[in-house]
Amino acid sequence: KRTSERIDFKRLFDLYYPRLILFAGKYLRDLNDVEDCVLESFSSLWENRKKNRKSGKCKIIPLFLRQK
Repeated sequence: KRTSERIDFKRLFDLYYPRLILFAGKYLRDLNDVEDCVLESFSSLWENRKKNRKSGKCKIIPLFLRQK
Protein backbone atom coordinates (compact mmCIF):
# COMPACT_ATOMS: atom_id res chain seq x y z
CA LYS A 1 0.00 0.00 0.00
CA ARG A 2 2.81 2.43 0.81
CA THR A 3 4.33 1.99 -2.64
CA SER A 4 1.03 2.76 -4.36
CA GLU A 5 0.60 5.82 -2.12
CA ARG A 6 4.05 7.07 -3.13
CA ILE A 7 3.19 6.58 -6.78
CA ASP A 8 -0.10 8.46 -6.29
CA PHE A 9 1.70 11.33 -4.59
CA LYS A 10 4.36 11.48 -7.31
CA ARG A 11 1.69 11.58 -10.02
CA LEU A 12 -0.11 14.45 -8.31
CA PHE A 13 3.12 16.28 -7.65
CA ASP A 14 4.42 15.88 -11.21
CA LEU A 15 1.09 16.96 -12.67
CA TYR A 16 0.35 19.99 -10.52
CA TYR A 17 3.64 21.30 -9.17
CA PRO A 18 4.59 23.36 -12.26
CA ARG A 19 1.13 24.92 -12.49
CA LEU A 20 1.07 25.76 -8.80
CA ILE A 21 4.54 27.30 -9.02
CA LEU A 22 3.30 29.59 -11.80
CA PHE A 23 0.15 30.44 -9.88
CA ALA A 24 1.95 31.20 -6.61
CA GLY A 25 4.57 33.17 -8.52
CA LYS A 26 1.89 35.71 -9.41
CA TYR A 27 1.54 36.57 -5.73
CA LEU A 28 4.96 35.83 -4.26
CA ARG A 29 7.99 37.29 -5.99
CA ASP A 30 10.72 35.29 -4.26
CA LEU A 31 11.21 31.86 -5.86
CA ASN A 32 12.18 30.32 -2.51
CA ASP A 33 8.90 31.55 -0.99
CA VAL A 34 6.95 30.24 -3.97
CA GLU A 35 8.53 26.80 -3.72
CA ASP A 36 8.08 26.67 0.07
CA CYS A 37 4.42 27.63 -0.25
CA VAL A 38 3.69 25.00 -2.90
CA LEU A 39 5.59 22.26 -1.06
CA GLU A 40 3.83 23.10 2.22
CA SER A 41 0.49 22.94 0.41
CA PHE A 42 1.26 19.53 -1.09
CA SER A 43 2.42 18.27 2.27
CA SER A 44 -0.69 19.49 4.06
CA LEU A 45 -3.05 18.12 1.42
CA TRP A 46 -1.35 14.74 1.42
CA GLU A 47 -1.16 14.43 5.20
CA ASN A 48 -4.84 15.35 5.53
CA ARG A 49 -6.13 13.56 2.43
CA LYS A 50 -8.41 11.13 4.25
CA LYS A 51 -9.96 13.84 6.40
CA ASN A 52 -10.33 16.19 3.42
CA ARG A 53 -11.90 13.48 1.29
CA LYS A 54 -14.52 12.74 3.97
CA SER A 55 -15.37 16.41 4.44
CA GLY A 56 -15.51 17.15 0.70
CA LYS A 57 -12.79 19.82 0.89
CA CYS A 58 -10.82 18.29 -1.98
CA LYS A 59 -13.60 18.92 -4.49
CA ILE A 60 -12.45 22.51 -4.96
CA ILE A 61 -8.87 21.56 -5.82
CA PRO A 62 -9.52 20.36 -9.40
CA LEU A 63 -11.52 23.54 -10.08
CA PHE A 64 -8.74 25.72 -8.72
CA LEU A 65 -6.08 23.96 -10.76
CA ARG A 66 -8.04 24.19 -14.02
CA GLN A 67 -8.03 27.98 -13.89
CA LYS A 68 -5.36 29.67 -15.98
